[in-house]
Amino acid sequence: MKILQKLADTNKEQPELKAVQVKAGTASATDTEIRISTKTSLFDGFYREGFQVEDSVYTEPNSRFTNNPIRSFEFNLATFLKDLEFVTPSISNNEVRYSLCGVALHGKYMVTTNGHTLKRAYMGNVDFENTEYERGSIVPAKAIKFLIMILKECKKTVNSVHVTLCKRGISFVIGDYLLETLLIDRTYPEYHRVVPDLDGAQSFEYDQKEMKKVLKQLKAYNKAHNIIGPLMRLENKQAIRDDFVVDLDITNCPIPCGFNMKYLSDIPSGIAYIKDNIIPMRIESGRYTSVIMPVRNV
Repeated sequence: MKILQKLADTNKEQPELKAVQVKAGTASATDTEIRISTKTSLFDGFYREGFQVEDSVYTEPNSRFTNNPIRSFEFNLATFLKDLEFVTPSISNNEVRYSLCGVALHGKYMVTTNGHTLKRAYMGNVDFENTEYERGSIVPAKAIKFLIMILKECKKTVNSVHVTLCKRGISFVIGDYLLETLLIDRTYPEYHRVVPDLDGAQSFEYDQKEMKKVLKQLKAYNKAHNIIGPLMRLENKQAIRDDFVVDLDITNCPIPCGFNMKYLSDIPSGIAYIKDNIIPMRIESGRYTSVIMPVRNV
């Protein structure tokens, strides 16, 4: 139990502690309430960055996280981890709109957006419908962070993840781990509106490795010329900004359009669809859909 041991090691008086409940208010996505436990023991503590545990006291488990279960699911652990790693880069850290500060489970999809990019993973024959929340149950970013850590620790020994969705909370069972968290008590935005349809769109092959290469060269160029900014224009088989040009071998954008290369290089390879330089570009990568907002005047 490497993750929980790190938490326990910060408390020298009770080194046998094997689990943690992260306690705070539910007013924002970064201050949510999470409980992580194993089949051994449970204690209360307040989590801070760097695995600090404070004011630790033993307590009995409670069910406020998982009252009124709606339905349960079982996912392959490796696939579930891959899906989370795909969507998490688009989680927003803007607490002004903290409904975006998490992963939305809506219908058959796992969705995140930060206003620059939107990512949607198709989860198969499931239904995350929750009558308490019109457009999805939002799992807080901090809970997702812990969940990914646990999944990575268990991926060699555990094959499946058991998920129980409740009206106000959600739980994940991974081997001997149990992670429970309250959901963000807000309605997720109507993200469907920013996913462009494919009617009339021009398609082209998009290669993530090329975009990462462009971003790396752009950073070097910016440093050499004392410039700040990751913006470039895709035009046919070139990425362009002023007199800086990078030739591309695979990606061939038929409509000149500007993008933030930091966000674009984070999208997996696939087939891109574009209509013009003011409508978001949509990239399909198997079960994954990515949408990136264009940038004008690049």
